[in-house]
Amino acid sequence: MQEEGKTEEAHAAWQQAAEDGKGPEGTSRLYGALALIRLGQAREAEKILTELLEKASGPNPSASALYVAGLADRAENHEDAAREEFRRALEIDPSLWQARIELERARP
Repeated sequence: MQEEGKTEEAHAAWQQAAEDGKGPEGTSRLYGALALIRLGQAREAEKILTELLEKASGPNPSASALYVAGLADRAENHEDAAREEFRRALEIDPSLWQARIELERARP
């Protein structure tokens, strides 16, 4: 939208994405944080990304938490860490096809 000169519409769309990302789910929170970055609210986004990464580094993380942490690592350009998170997610739940796809995409 922004490339089409629809700056206000683009800003409204990013605002809506950030608002939608306030839910409890990992991927929703991740995408909300990425929208906040686009809105220039990097500090708030960083808090969310850190929270998602900490959830995965705690005791007995779920495969889903590890998958989301991998996406967060990728968003911060930490590809090696992202690969490790996706690999760990698949160790816990080999049927988590999303992590398998991301692991394939993250190959060096």
